[in-house]
Parts: sequence; structure tokens; C-alpha cells
Amino acid sequence: MIQQKIIVTNVITGKHEPVIIRNEKTEIIPIRLGKMDDKCTVVNSFIEGLDTVFTENLVEIGPNQFKLAV
Repeated sequence: MIQQKIIVTNVITGKHEPVIIRNEKTEIIPIRLGKMDDKCTVVNSFIEGLDTVFTENLVEIGPNQFKLAV
């Protein structure tokens, strides 16, 4: 319970580190909840992490393969 309160307080006050986790699939999480390892990359903001991963995905699959459903 105390750990949960600390996490909530840190989020509210902006004291958290968003990270990109590269495992079998890549994830962006707004709050680092565990120890950092070589699969984790700290980013300045959650939005920056999203932008990084989406850009990497676009480059990987190629712009002609990416289609938006409208």
C-alpha cells in the first residue's frame, strides 16, 4: 500500500521516468516500475517515447505499407 501511494504521488508531482522496454514486443510505459536493465531506455516524456517507437515502426515496415483507416 505504501509503495502504491509513492507511485501515485510521484506521478502527480511529475517525478517519474517514462521508459521504452524492448522485449519480444516494444512497449512504452509512463512509469518505470522496476529495475532498469539493458532492455529499458529512459525517455524525456511518454509522448517522446511514443514518437520514437512509432517512427521506428514506420521505418521498419516502410511508408508504403502503412495505411490509416479512415
